[in-house]
Amino acid sequence: AVRPGPRPVVPVSCWHRCRSCANQPEHRRRHANAAIRPNTQPPPPRTEPVPIPAPKSVLFDAYGTLFDVYSVFALGEQLFPGFGERLSVIWRDKQIEYTRLVSMSGQRRSFRALTLAGLRFAVARLGLELSAEAEGRLMAQYQKLAPFAENAEVIEELRRRGVATGVLSNGDPDMLAELIGNAGLAAQLAPVLSVRGTG
Repeated sequence: AVRPGPRPVVPVSCWHRCRSCANQPEHRRRHANAAIRPNTQPPPPRTEPVPIPAPKSVLFDAYGTLFDVYSVFALGEQLFPGFGERLSVIWRDKQIEYTRLVSMSGQRRSFRALTLAGLRFAVARLGLELSAEAEGRLMAQYQKLAPFAENAEVIEELRRRGVATGVLSNGDPDMLAELIGNAGLAAQLAPVLSVRGTG
């Protein structure tokens, strides 16, 4: 007995539209040609991207953006051998936490006070003793944080393009002025704005 060949595959849309395609080759060819006919519709018009105007000024955050807050670990290691890195990390984490809590509660505390509170917490957390001298030295070191190496090149390139560069930070105005001055960037970063001056 001769086995019948496989039933031709017919597109569903064609099967519902014309059931004779299953038995008539001419119908199948006609619908197949229609299926592969190229699209003659014109493509949609291309929209040109909206140009973004060049900035006139750029304001950087100071702590963690321009200056490495963890650079205090060197002095921390000198004062507390074996604890410098952990001290710098816990100090920074607690400083940020205190800043957020004060902000959310609507209180007013200086950044210097929150930084000092963070330092005292970090030292206590590590089970260390913080003398008045060590506390003063570490707080003074916060005014001498190391700037990131790429700062000067980036700021110089922005100024070459006519873009003013400044600072917007939650640091106290006197802390920011001393920090930026110690880094030799006072002439390149102006204005220096503190959120404490915004009320």
